[in-house]
Amino acid sequence: MNTPDNENGTWESEMGDEFERRVRNLHEAPLDLSSVKGTAMKIRTQRRAAVAGGILAAAAVLVPVAVIATTGDDRADGIDPAVPSVTVTDPATPQPTPAPTPAPTPPASPEQTGTPQVGAPVGASYLERAGGETVLHRADGSTVTLPGTYRDAAVLDGPVVGYRIDDQGNGFVDVIDVVDGSSSSVTTTYAVRSAMSTTPDGRTVAFVTTDDELVVYNGERGAQTLRESVDPGVTLSAIVGNGDCVSEAGCHPFLEHVNFEEGAAFEINYEGEDSAPAPGALRVNDAGDDFLVSVITSGTDFETCGGLYDREGGGRWIFETCDYQVHEIAPDGQHTVAFDSYFDGLGPRSFYLLDGDGEEVASFTSDSVVSGVTWADSEHAVATTYQDGEWRIVSLGVDGELRTLETTEAGNELNAPWFLTGAS
Repeated sequence: MNTPDNENGTWESEMGDEFERRVRNLHEAPLDLSSVKGTAMKIRTQRRAAVAGGILAAAAVLVPVAVIATTGDDRADGIDPAVPSVTVTDPATPQPTPAPTPAPTPPASPEQTGTPQVGAPVGASYLERAGGETVLHRADGSTVTLPGTYRDAAVLDGPVVGYRIDDQGNGFVDVIDVVDGSSSSVTTTYAVRSAMSTTPDGRTVAFVTTDDELVVYNGERGAQTLRESVDPGVTLSAIVGNGDCVSEAGCHPFLEHVNFEEGAAFEINYEGEDSAPAPGALRVNDAGDDFLVSVITSGTDFETCGGLYDREGGGRWIFETCDYQVHEIAPDGQHTVAFDSYFDGLGPRSFYLLDGDGEEVASFTSDSVVSGVTWADSEHAVATTYQDGEWRIVSLGVDGELRTLETTEAGNELNAPWFLTGAS
């Protein structure tokens, strides 16, 4: 595998970027403890800015932290796909003791997993960063080299759109680049608030610029401004549709308030006023073209509640739960990826596959951290995880079968060499 860019100090800069970002968020909140807690808890996880893994460890030295939503959009340099949200707790207030972390799952033996075939397709696309460039490994095994250190990317019809954090000397900014698919040169750059969201078919991305524009970018149609002014306290959660924003079914983005207390999550509609994606939804973790959404409806210092909701017709809950955070929806809608309702430290150590009743059918636990999870197909989820001193890409089936697809000793638990694209 290629040498990770932690060896040239890049990860240190990115950690500084995320520390600056978190401090800025705290300073913008009113200076009373409840407001600080409310703001800090909502710093997004998977599908928004990716936080450097060491930041949570550093923050834990200063104040106790509880991760409310995982990898995701605020998707740790190694903990990215959803950046963990955190809750600042008052040291003077007695706090309940969180449930003990589950015992790590023993590493599978070579007889159980087989010898990883290095470089073989893993069923999902992922980024490998090294030497100032990023290699995008596509699900079919083909590769594309991108001219920078990216944290997320989508191959559209022609161009590749990538998300990165840029050091401009006097500070760090979030950037979306449109990269020519044939020459690998950047043709357009947008300064953005946070990471992009990608439609389920992978052909369209959306993001909010620092000028408050909600932009939808489709490989065939190019850039379209869906809303010219998005409130600074609002951010993008997810988007569904075919990327044709002129038609009613083409672009349906879901947005949320960075601070939950400011209001509920909402969906932009063509036919009328913005609507709630699910009753009481504060955040949309994932959305499918089949009208399913996984949401968070409440969050405290030690528990997150939500579930899977079907928006079709009159709408109905598929299931609700406070035992898990429900995230990525399988392509056929029959299973979801979930994380613990509460966890702390660097990020989640476990992930679970839930059936249509919200019952656990399979699980995986690392001795360190699970960085990101996505679906390879309707039966298998793929995850990046740090375990036993090495990074692994593993596959977990709904039948409980665990396979190791790729391994490397590059990086460390604070600095992942891989990023699953579009992962939570």
